[in-house]
Amino acid sequence: MKRTVLFIALFTAASLVAAAPWTYRGTLHDGGKPANGNYDLRLTLINDAGTQSVSQPLTLHNVAVKDGEFSAEVDFGFDLSTAPPMKLKTEVSQADSVFEALGEPTRFDAKAALAGVCWDTEGNVLQDGEFIGSTNNLPLKLKANNSVIGIFTSRGTPTTFGDAPSVALGSSANEATALGATVSGGGATRDGIGGFAAFENLATGIFSTVGGGMNNDATNSMATVSGGTSNIASGTRSTVGGGEGNCAGGDYSWAGGRNAKIRPGNGASDGTCVANSGDTDGDNGTYLWADDQFGNFTSTGPRQFAIRASGGLRWGGTGVNSTTSPAFTHQAIVGTNTCDANTRTVIDHPILNGNPNAVIVMTPNFGDQTTGTAPPRGAMGVYYSNGAGGCVANRWVIYQLAVTAETLNPGVKFNVWFVVP
Repeated sequence: MKRTVLFIALFTAASLVAAAPWTYRGTLHDGGKPANGNYDLRLTLINDAGTQSVSQPLTLHNVAVKDGEFSAEVDFGFDLSTAPPMKLKTEVSQADSVFEALGEPTRFDAKAALAGVCWDTEGNVLQDGEFIGSTNNLPLKLKANNSVIGIFTSRGTPTTFGDAPSVALGSSANEATALGATVSGGGATRDGIGGFAAFENLATGIFSTVGGGMNNDATNSMATVSGGTSNIASGTRSTVGGGEGNCAGGDYSWAGGRNAKIRPGNGASDGTCVANSGDTDGDNGTYLWADDQFGNFTSTGPRQFAIRASGGLRWGGTGVNSTTSPAFTHQAIVGTNTCDANTRTVIDHPILNGNPNAVIVMTPNFGDQTTGTAPPRGAMGVYYSNGAGGCVANRWVIYQLAVTAETLNPGVKFNVWFVVP
């Protein structure tokens, strides 16, 4: 009858003393099916080259095998934990029949004999199904220098995201208390001069995340604080990119910089980082960025894009007749972008072309419009061309409001800024 051991578990120490008994676990198939009944096993340790036995054959009688699985105590008479790599020869018989070898000897790293009770500092040889962790429903804690640096907690049930544990890494002050919540690091239990203080990072909403920093809170479902300090993401699926003192209180909102405050909703769990919006979802969908000033920069409604930038707003790619920026200098080039007897000039920008709904701000930059010594000297405006006057259709055109227009001075320039809906 053909027999095979499909899986031989690592030896698991019952005690760490020399010549202690070990537990030998494996799976035995007999005739291609999981074996059942009592079998005799004969085990022999040989050197890694397979040329010499390093132990007397050890016979285990009447080993009970049920549904193909077995477990038996083994004692080779010496301390396996200090032995070099070897091979294990396994033979099996039943009812006093002749022993049959189960394939070729299997390489066996003796240091892995301790894998069931400790982790080798040089690494372990693992078998499929083995793990580091717990089998009961208590958090698994990881320590360094006798301080907790990681807590892994099983959450949920098989019907409600049962495989989504919470993970809290970093300072022992950090907490991830909800299903699927994660704190990736940071936090502190002492201040800058060594005094005890709590600068914990908290992820208390389901699937919420705090990436690092200190004193950050992600308190609603799928909320995220990437880092920084003293930030709060309290809206559903809200985000704080980092910085200090920011609050993303509205659902689907984003806050960043310093003291950018998006108003939360009026629910008990929405937080109080700033006065609430008076409704349930706060200033939802609002994007708020604030520069490094100390005072709060607070949203005033939902779906806003608001920026506090005391140094002004700039775009890259600006330049004469730029086509890569919403702010640029347009220069009239006679015969190239002029029309209507060179009294008007056509703007050629890929975002504006064919877009009659754009909002354009234009200012001449050649000096006083009314007292200048070179044309044009009158008021200027912009319109969306229909092709009249020989101006290219479906383009924005800069023109003179006067009934009698002057020929544009070659090279005259205009500052342009636009927004498209």
